Amino acid sequence: MHQTSDHRPLPFFVLTAILALLLSQPVVAQDDKAFALNPVTNFCSRWYQQSVVKNDVLYIDSGVQTWNGTSVKGPFYGISQSTRNICHSHNYIMNIPLNFTWDWKSNIIVNAVPKNDSNPNTGTLPPSLTRGHMFHGPAEDSAVYIYGGTTFMGNRSFPGYRQPDASTYPLWSYNLNSSGYQWQQYDLSLPWMPNHGAAAEAIDQNLGFYLNGQIDWGTETRTLNFSNTTAYRPLDGMLVIDLQNQTATNISTPGIGGGGPRVGGTMEYFASVGGMGVLVALGGMVNNTYLSGPNDDYNHGSLIAFDSVDVFDIDSYLQDTSSNGTWYRQNTTGDIPAPRIDFCTTSISAPDNSSHHIYLYGGIDPNKGQDINAGYDDVYVLSIPSFTWTPIFQNGASPRWGHNCHVAGKRQMVTVGGNITNTGICDWELKGVAFLDMSTATWGSVFLTNTSEFTVPKQVLPATGGTIDGSATVTEPSKGWTDQDLKKVRFRGTDTSTSNLRSATVSELYSNRVLYHKLERS
Repeated sequence: MHQTSDHRPLPFFVLTAILALLLSQPVVAQDDKAFALNPVTNFCSRWYQQSVVKNDVLYIDSGVQTWNGTSVKGPFYGISQSTRNICHSHNYIMNIPLNFTWDWKSNIIVNAVPKNDSNPNTGTLPPSLTRGHMFHGPAEDSAVYIYGGTTFMGNRSFPGYRQPDASTYPLWSYNLNSSGYQWQQYDLSLPWMPNHGAAAEAIDQNLGFYLNGQIDWGTETRTLNFSNTTAYRPLDGMLVIDLQNQTATNISTPGIGGGGPRVGGTMEYFASVGGMGVLVALGGMVNNTYLSGPNDDYNHGSLIAFDSVDVFDIDSYLQDTSSNGTWYRQNTTGDIPAPRIDFCTTSISAPDNSSHHIYLYGGIDPNKGQDINAGYDDVYVLSIPSFTWTPIFQNGASPRWGHNCHVAGKRQMVTVGGNITNTGICDWELKGVAFLDMSTATWGSVFLTNTSEFTVPKQVLPATGGTIDGSATVTEPSKGWTDQDLKKVRFRGTDTSTSNLRSATVSELYSNRVLYHKLERS
């Protein structure tokens, strides 16, 4: 977003060691007695958190934070610094109500709850990790689900530091409305707990998807002996997680592009495309040394360009769950954004499902080091099925990376946290959230409950050949299908009840211990 800055970004390897997250005021925050700083009242900046919107609530979990509003000083890599420069993950989960109109400059409500009570059945504390993913979970289940992540290892003398635990319980659920213990943990029988992967969710099918990712120094007890503490080890495959029965299957991804497992990218789900929906994976990084050694770092990787994306046909997997399903590669056209990692995406469809749109915001190029252009403050839209990129906001003065974004309300994109690439400078978004009107491409500080339904932005109409209400006439890429079999996937929906994953009608199928919900489609 806008906002000027005359400070140069730190090199990426330093930035990853000085991480941070988000939030703010009118606040209800319970103190963690072992944790002297409050993540809301002492908020400076925060990033690499987990977040999701569910049932008119924005949930924000952990992440790494810098602190403000106190004279407390403490060690950071052996240097005594003001609290503003102290970084560490925090042991709280926060929630922000989205059931009324508010402005983060005046009347936002942020509730922060410490994670200081152990599971009475296992004696395990809820995790406080970074670079994991928070899933919405089944619609009829009021809990949200947190998968994966890694312990921030940059400041192990911090009062809230917790030693990495075993990867036995990579999936946790949190139920804000529970009158008893609010956390539950699940053993998915997986060898590793990944982080920094790309995730998407088919809410209508109770399925989560987690693509590739990595393990690193902070993953668990077995990785504490990594000889290179800044290195990571990429992980192959994509997890299909049944969030209703808390089981998971790891499938191979030989058909995906990039030349190896990717980190720092994103993935989006469209319910009304194809027989059972599709996943679209985009961006990220593949390390050049992946084939020659087990450990990689971010300063020598190859960024995955946005001139193509990978599309996964979920139905191809559900028809035969002993298979790996089918990935398709499709080239894109238009004004293609520069390659990057740690951007955020969210997606929405035209009112009549005749076109589908992925909004991409911010990110960073770790290969640029201290270059002022390492971070990005821009918004691009990828329109499908034309697979055309359109910029709707460019050349902002406040680059941001390590943030999340979600559809909130009827047509707003809420951005959560993010590193603003300046050490010692607090996030000018004082509450750690901001809003983009996805129809008008207008930034603001107000969450609106009384706005109209989403319409396609006027800037994007050349990519759809339709109107703001849909009616897309562009039904295929201008340069043709990169994989001819992809054109067999039905991209134009006709059932508006599945738009934006709301009020879908489903029937149940069981296969390989996983419960699948098939949308009723015309």
